[in-house]
Amino acid sequence: MYIFNPKLAHSRYTIYNGVSITQEEIMYTKLDKIEYSNYSYDETIDFEVEWDFIIGEINEIASELNGLGWEYFSAGGYTGWNKSASNTGIYGLNGETLREILFCYDTEMNIVIDFTNVEKGIFEVKMSHHDSPMGETMYFVREYDFESEGEWENPREHCIDVAIEKGLR
Repeated sequence: MYIFNPKLAHSRYTIYNGVSITQEEIMYTKLDKIEYSNYSYDETIDFEVEWDFIIGEINEIASELNGLGWEYFSAGGYTGWNKSASNTGIYGLNGETLREILFCYDTEMNIVIDFTNVEKGIFEVKMSHHDSPMGETMYFVREYDFESEGEWENPREHCIDVAIEKGLR
C-alpha cells in the first residue's frame, strides 16, 4: 500500500512501491490512498503555497480521471452531523468541481482518497471535520451523461446503491 502525503511532496523524489521516482511520474489514480487537508497548524508551512500545490494536484487527478473516461460524476454517502443519505446531481468533471466536492464543507477538513476501485467506475473519499470527527465516506461514481440522473431509482442514495452493487459497502 502507498499513501501519498502532499506535505512531503515538495521533495525532489518520492518513494513509490520501494522505487524512487520524480513527482511528474506519479499517476494519482494508481495510488491506494492520497491524504489532503485544507488547513495547517504548522507555522513552518506557508499554507497558501501548500494550497496552490494541492489545487494543482486535484487538477491533475481530474485530468487523469478524464483520461479514464470520467467525463461526468456524482457523489454521495451518509454525511453531515446526522449521517443522512445525500447525493449530488451529475457534474462535468474538472479540477474546480472536483475540489468543491472533495472539500464540500466550509470548515477545516481532512480527506483520504482511495482509488482502489476507480476502474469499476467508483472511488471512495473518507472525510473528517468538526461535525464528523470520526469521518464519513462519500462515494464518487462515474456517470455517462447528465440525463442518466432521471433514471436513478433512489436519487438520495444513488451513490450508496452503486457502492453496494460494486461491493464497497
